[in-house]
Amino acid sequence: MIGIALEQQKQGWVRVTVPTPGQTLCTAVFPAGSSCTAPPPGQGLLELLLCRSGRLQLAFGDGRTAALGPGDLLVRTAWAGEAKASAPLGDAVFVEMAMEEETLSQLYRGLSLPPVTLEQVRRRTEGGWTVLRDKDWSGPVLEALEQLFRDEQGGYVLLRALERLYLLCRQPENQQPPGGVYFDRYQRDAAERVRAYMVEHLDSRVTVEELAKRFQISATTLKACFRHLYGEPLHTYLQRYRLETAAELLRTTDLSVLEVAAAVGYSGTSRFGTAFKELYRQTPGAYRRDLREENVQNR
Repeated sequence: MIGIALEQQKQGWVRVTVPTPGQTLCTAVFPAGSSCTAPPPGQGLLELLLCRSGRLQLAFGDGRTAALGPGDLLVRTAWAGEAKASAPLGDAVFVEMAMEEETLSQLYRGLSLPPVTLEQVRRRTEGGWTVLRDKDWSGPVLEALEQLFRDEQGGYVLLRALERLYLLCRQPENQQPPGGVYFDRYQRDAAERVRAYMVEHLDSRVTVEELAKRFQISATTLKACFRHLYGEPLHTYLQRYRLETAAELLRTTDLSVLEVAAAVGYSGTSRFGTAFKELYRQTPGAYRRDLREENVQNR
């Protein structure tokens, strides 16, 4: 389990419980910038991981990668091999379960449903794992979790994950599950290098085509992979990062508004002011003035 790997490496916040024999439940906060390697589930075990918030990146031994955002459900079996996990953008919060096949069967029998077997799961996943994405399912789940006591949340996630797994195994074997799109390591690495380049060159104007050519990846793949990894289109991400950096400069330096605009890639204050106000609901000058007045009052 990824949560157990985090706990063993003394990273983040992890809580592990054993609700019933043959079942392990883990809630965890994966710290921003950290990483860990989780061994595959043991023979006869199934793992389910629901991402609650943040973004969790995974790389598997078969060369495929996946990025889990809020509401995405990872299904992993012993056939999947180890998983390397990281949280490059910020803390990722998740709930994870592992259970023996017999325990899984008992849970379904208790609901008067035919049991789901690991062989059924294997036949409906490529390489022994898959990520299920369905906003119609995950939206109500995430909303309900905010209304439950912490001690109830793990059991509720298990209940809804069993539902999602049951529906997966009732699909025809040749039917691709929703959200089953993955990128290989080269594509992921290219997208990560593009992000690093953009962050280091905020004062430069770049296009997707220029970035794709520089990092030897098609523009179409770059746009799809970047959104897959970081949860939003490339230019949306870049504009937000520029404005967040501008806000930090306004808070921590005496640079003029024009100098701040130039430092984050805007050629003048007009477009910069419009974009800044859309995000922060006030002009750059008012933002700086209000912060300084607040600091004076707090002294």
